[in-house]
Amino acid sequence: MIVHYHEAMAMVPRATPTRGHLSLEDHHRTAWRLFSQGATELQNGDPRPFLFRVQPHPSLPMDVYLLRSPMAFDGAKARSSLRSVDLSEGTELTLSWLHLPSRSRLLTSPQEGRAAGKPRGQRYQPATEEWPENCRDKIHRHGWEVGGEIAVHRHGVFRLPGKGERLIGVAHCQARLRVTDPMLAAEAWLKGVSRKRGYGLGLLMPVKHGGDE
Repeated sequence: MIVHYHEAMAMVPRATPTRGHLSLEDHHRTAWRLFSQGATELQNGDPRPFLFRVQPHPSLPMDVYLLRSPMAFDGAKARSSLRSVDLSEGTELTLSWLHLPSRSRLLTSPQEGRAAGKPRGQRYQPATEEWPENCRDKIHRHGWEVGGEIAVHRHGVFRLPGKGERLIGVAHCQARLRVTDPMLAAEAWLKGVSRKRGYGLGLLMPVKHGGDE
């Protein structure tokens, strides 16, 4: 199964942290500007028509943005080029992605929750030692199987947009993956595999020989 997509890279001056930590909202706004120059008609009704990932430049005070979309785009600094990837069943790729580790806990029984009109559950971030299992479980649900070990480390701590702007830890995951469900794997390639995909998480990035992304 060949999946076609559009991708571009752009460099922008590195954002300055406020209150000690970068906000994912800062990355989100920059990515939108790079993608569309404010032209919301590019969305075609899709509230999230692209994925992106941010990485610091190894030697310059710049951030490198990788943007991926099912559609062609010509943004402020990012002109896309057409690419393709073979996601047939059994295809193996070494990929890395940024993941927001999370679990849900039940606060009330379903009956109590409906009666009281309160949320039935609450998301929380598991302990760091649980992150590899959390990443593995998530990728399995998207049509991929992890072959061997999955390397996980803390990518950074960021302010999460929303009420209170709480701090969250983001995991960097890397593994040799095999496609088990081409349709799900293709959707993951175009739409990502993590929560908060609109804030730079979840893009599956091929790892070149030698470990470079």
